[in-house]
Amino acid sequence: TALVFLKQSLAIQQQIGDKSGEGTTLNNMATTAHARGDYDTALAFLKQSLAIQQQIGDKSGEGTTLNNISQIYDARGDYDTALDFLKQSLAIQQQIGNVAGLCDTLFNMGHMHWQNDEQAEALQAWVTVYGLAKKLNLAQLLEALTGLANSLGLPGGLAGWEAVAAALTAQLEDKAQSSTTSAAETIQATSSNEMQASEEEGQHAETQANDDEDAPQDITLDQLFDMVRVAMAGDAEAGQQAYAVLQHVLGDPALPDDIRALFISLRRLLEGERGDDLWQGLPDPIANVIRGLLSREL
Repeated sequence: TALVFLKQSLAIQQQIGDKSGEGTTLNNMATTAHARGDYDTALAFLKQSLAIQQQIGDKSGEGTTLNNISQIYDARGDYDTALDFLKQSLAIQQQIGNVAGLCDTLFNMGHMHWQNDEQAEALQAWVTVYGLAKKLNLAQLLEALTGLANSLGLPGGLAGWEAVAAALTAQLEDKAQSSTTSAAETIQATSSNEMQASEEEGQHAETQANDDEDAPQDITLDQLFDMVRVAMAGDAEAGQQAYAVLQHVLGDPALPDDIRALFISLRRLLEGERGDDLWQGLPDPIANVIRGLLSREL
């Protein structure tokens, strides 16, 4: 059987000290055990593989193994634990710039969210995968997304994901635009009060000029994302404009928590921060926006 040959291969790799090959073979042995429904054995092989990959610093292999471990817990119905391992895998894929691996992991995360009745998070994960897979022409993932669209009842295969992406963007934009408008109104009200006080002091004209100059302009969420992308590509002027908008909006105490978290992360991007902590602890739809922006730098 396949497992017999894999064990023979493993013995040789252990004999010659091929740690990388040993980790890969243990993963393959786990796949064979998983296919037979022997989840305990599969998990034991994967844990051995993970320890070896961490020992030798094989980040790519570690990310793959964490993804595979999640599938064992998925098969057992332990979706929360599966999602935890997928998040660890995702952080590594982003760290090493493995976009294909990131897409594989996000695809699986979508399934975990769906199983947990978190449909919005699932759709956001799959839409992110679709955008990256389309951009990089990842045929296997696009095929998987086509099959998934059919199983979910989305019309037109990949065209269905285009429609979902447009709907999700519109929802987030409406929420953010409402928050932006609210912040602008707050600033305008504050400015009006200041102008009234200045009139009494004979300084109305000067204050009016300053307030008009500093007042934020209403922009859509897509426009803000575009400004951040351009700024990340090296456009200092776009960076200054985006930063000013974010600073104004973040000053609104009524800003919803999820939108505040998104805008804070965007501001950190503009300040030059990169890395896993930009999205860790954020709701998945917000985290996926930040991952999408970072993926354009890979």
